[in-house]
Amino acid sequence: MSFTPASTDSLMDADNVVPIMAAWLAAGVRSALVTLIATDGPGPRAVGAQMAVRGDGQMAGYLSGGCLERNIVAEALEAMADGRNRRVRFGGADGYFDMTLPCGAALDLYIDQDMSADAAATLVSAAKQRRVAVRTTDLDSGGSTIALDASGSDAGVVSRLDGRALVRVHRPPPRLVLLGSSPLVVALARLARHTGLVLDVATPDEQVGARLAEHGIVAAPLVAGRLPEACRPDFWTASVLAFHEHDGEPELLTELLSSPGFYIGALGSRAVHQKRVAALIARGVAADAMRRLTGSIGTIPGAKTQSALAVGILSDVLSAAREHGVID
Repeated sequence: MSFTPASTDSLMDADNVVPIMAAWLAAGVRSALVTLIATDGPGPRAVGAQMAVRGDGQMAGYLSGGCLERNIVAEALEAMADGRNRRVRFGGADGYFDMTLPCGAALDLYIDQDMSADAAATLVSAAKQRRVAVRTTDLDSGGSTIALDASGSDAGVVSRLDGRALVRVHRPPPRLVLLGSSPLVVALARLARHTGLVLDVATPDEQVGARLAEHGIVAAPLVAGRLPEACRPDFWTASVLAFHEHDGEPELLTELLSSPGFYIGALGSRAVHQKRVAALIARGVAADAMRRLTGSIGTIPGAKTQSALAVGILSDVLSAAREHGVID
């Protein structure tokens, strides 16, 4: 049996395997989707985490720290050969035979070997439309249905066992709206793209736009402090401002602070931030909205280089994404 991880273009591909599996199914390759449905103890992944396995043993994603993946692939291949979904438990007193997890946890997995190419395409399409898709599977029959949530949020919606049904929540991937004219914009955009964030960039600076284009990143023009339509945040969006001149920020921030995005941050010193806050107060921005603005962005104190600033800011964004349930 072969055991080969699928090649990926970004770090987040391991956390969102449905697009990879959708491509396999569209090409006529038999595949199975494995979902972590319950844990007993300190498991390495959150409930709802997924891994995809195709008929030749190639896999995408992971559900343990590396101690189970070979066994999971073997179980998935057997499920595909049987033509039946199955539930498997690894670890614990009643777990998979001869299998003890180093973390001491027990993991319950559901192997779904009958997802159709159309169902996978529906999930991918929902993500592109920035909508939550909820796939519910009857554990007795193996049949599944997909419902699209039109609320524009996924607050309180979690993957879970609901009686004899498995509810799997497929969220849109986290997105970064990056606005600015600082050279940091280029470094941050490149890092965000490789991480796997959906990326929208707008700049008033032609040179910054040209440097972004050299890396295959297309930036929208930013004119007179007006937020481009393509950069309007949704629930799963972080917005970062990185300007070396801050005069146009109040107009942009006023609009961003009325959006449902999970993070809004702006680059600048404490003195710059004090002036920024004063300008927003003068524009009538409410105190509750103002508290959503992070004025000292980045998790690396005293960072001065582009690399340290970019890594620190992206760390800040991902931390906020986890805090708000945008990522696990």
